[in-house]
Amino acid sequence: MFLSWSIIVFAVALLAVQQCAGERSCVLMSSAGAVVHQGSSFVVYCTFNPTCKISRSMHMSIDGSMKTVKQTHKQFNETTISLRVENITEKRTYQCHSDCRLDPCGLDISAGYPPDQPKNISCIYRIHKNDTGSINCSWDRGRETNLMNRFVVWVRTTSGNHTGGPVPICNVSNKGTELPSANFTLPRSVQLMSVWVQAQNPLGSAESSAVNYTLSDIVMPSTPVVDQVECSSRNCIIKVEQPVRTQHLQIQYRDEQQQEWTTYPGSAGLMTSSKTKHISPLKPCSRYHFRARSRFSTGLWSQWSSTNFSCTEEEAPAEALDVWLVPGSDFRSMRVYWNKSIMTICSGSIILYMITVNGNNLSVVTNVSADFNNHSVPFCTDCEVTVQAVNSKGSSPPATITTRHTK
Repeated sequence: MFLSWSIIVFAVALLAVQQCAGERSCVLMSSAGAVVHQGSSFVVYCTFNPTCKISRSMHMSIDGSMKTVKQTHKQFNETTISLRVENITEKRTYQCHSDCRLDPCGLDISAGYPPDQPKNISCIYRIHKNDTGSINCSWDRGRETNLMNRFVVWVRTTSGNHTGGPVPICNVSNKGTELPSANFTLPRSVQLMSVWVQAQNPLGSAESSAVNYTLSDIVMPSTPVVDQVECSSRNCIIKVEQPVRTQHLQIQYRDEQQQEWTTYPGSAGLMTSSKTKHISPLKPCSRYHFRARSRFSTGLWSQWSSTNFSCTEEEAPAEALDVWLVPGSDFRSMRVYWNKSIMTICSGSIILYMITVNGNNLSVVTNVSADFNNHSVPFCTDCEVTVQAVNSKGSSPPATITTRHTK
């Protein structure tokens, strides 16, 4: 009985197609519809206008291809040809042609799967300002259906003693492998929330299990901004801005030579629109990056802010140079040498070297270019020769060597 009824319905549909074909060259239809299960088999029918009797043919192209392939069809009746399609795995386009001057006809057939049950629903309550916020929910939609999917997010809320009925909050369309998500707003009075997702496409529908949330457990402040960074040689002052008050602030920093971030101890108490923090101790003449995140007394940490950076200043050389003397062969001069490799300061920050000779009624001060590591000084006995490295912040501790009279 069921098979007979299906044949009658299909015959009626085919008759309607034949009537439509009277207005154009042909009409295409599929026994399974325009959207079919991937891997299924079905028949495509092409009914021609009775005036289009010569050179009737059917062609097929795969989605995205401009190339069409002529198909081997069968004669169904006087005006209709048919093609058996086996195990379809991709979207295809079928076209019929004849000798008519009327336009040819075509039919797109998509192949896919019904949606899986949505799983792993995850929601976050983001607070943008002190009196506004939004819910963001995402979920795992399962396998790729190869079709456009429609998701309906259902929500039931509780405020105080009142529980509202389930309401379809929003509709989301999705195709591909990206994680679907939805955004919607709720009054700040809402305390509890139940969420579930219904997935639909032309081949079927599926509904997830409900997930219950206490909003105070999933609340997240908006992302803070590291607005300003000012540094001295071993200390940086950073200013963090955000539009809501929070109870916790966490700051991390690293220099460009490090891969791992260093966490600076957070601050307790209400954070207003801005917060200033002193970060120390740091290395002089280094480039540091900073980022911040915040959290209410309950709930989730915010996302990390974008990084901001600044360079610490150089400081006066902290170590004395390693120096030594070599007497000249004519005993009229000496040459003092120093080792530049022990300096632990910024590359290229040394401006000059200052050499002082004192003793035996002799006092000579000479400035030597930073490109050199030795200099000739007057010969004297029991004199003190001092060498200091000089940069924009000052000079290193004096490195002194005393000359001795040697026969």
